[in-house]
Amino acid sequence: MINKIPNINVPINNTIPEIISNKSRNIAIAPGAGNPIRQWKFDNYLQIAKKLRSQNYNIYFFLGPNEKPFLDICLNNKFICPEWENGEIISKDISFTMNLAKKNVLFVM
Repeated sequence: MINKIPNINVPINNTIPEIISNKSRNIAIAPGAGNPIRQWKFDNYLQIAKKLRSQNYNIYFFLGPNEKPFLDICLNNKFICPEWENGEIISKDISFTMNLAKKNVLFVM
C-alpha cells in the first residue's frame, strides 16, 4: 500500500499556460485509455464533470491527440482543455502535461 505519493522531479516546461487555477478544488479528467476497446464512454466522463462543476470544482479535460474528437464537446460544454489551443495540441512533450498536472490537480482516469 502507498502511504504517501512521492514527489517526482519533472523538468520545467516554460510553455505552460496559466490556465489552471492554483486553488485546491481542481480536478483533471483524462479519458484516454490507449486502446478504444478499454475506453469508457465519453458521455460518462462528461456527466461526472458536470456534476463536479455543480459542486464548485474547477474541471479540466486532459485530451491527447487520440481524443481530439472530444475537444469540441468539452469546449461547447465550457470545459477547459489546457493542452489545446485553437484546435491544435500545444505540445506532445510529456513534461508539458506533467507540469500542468502538478498544479494542485486531482486526476480522474
